[in-house]
Amino acid sequence: MHGRRLSSLFMLLAGLLTSARAQDGWAPKVSILPGSPDRAQLIGEWFQSQMSNIEFSNPNTGSRSGPSGERTNIRFLPDGTFKLGWLKQSAMYSCTMSLFGYKTGIYTLEGSTLTVADREASLTSRDNCRPQWNYKKEVPLKTFTYQLLLGQTKYGLVLVLRHADGKDDVYERERGKSLLGN
Repeated sequence: MHGRRLSSLFMLLAGLLTSARAQDGWAPKVSILPGSPDRAQLIGEWFQSQMSNIEFSNPNTGSRSGPSGERTNIRFLPDGTFKLGWLKQSAMYSCTMSLFGYKTGIYTLEGSTLTVADREASLTSRDNCRPQWNYKKEVPLKTFTYQLLLGQTKYGLVLVLRHADGKDDVYERERGKSLLGN
């Protein structure tokens, strides 16, 4: 029992390290571009991702843990709907816990005010070491309002969703494989 608690504590710490890293200045500097983005600039898919470079290795077997990190993809469609997928995975030795959130809904853009309203939202949990933590459930529907900005980093154009408290969520244009599929 003590080993399970210790393993859970380590997985929690790995998740916290990943979250802390996203907020401690490792991300590239964003320069906000002047003006309000229009709907055409919003359309398409955007992502943000943080990965941990901590890897666990079992000294007895030599096996290595899977990756740990978090990724969010959001796709804005021309018809005023959106899809959002969120994956958080924490791995230690042979145990991997994954949470996948999925939302669909509608959005409106008035000037630089973006409002997104959920119409469907679910959360799926998978844990290969704790089957009792495997589930899929519907989650409460919410509406969020952001100030929509475009920015520039050394890597290119970014979408900035500014919360009422001033916190920014920064998304890059998706160029690879999406969490959302086609």
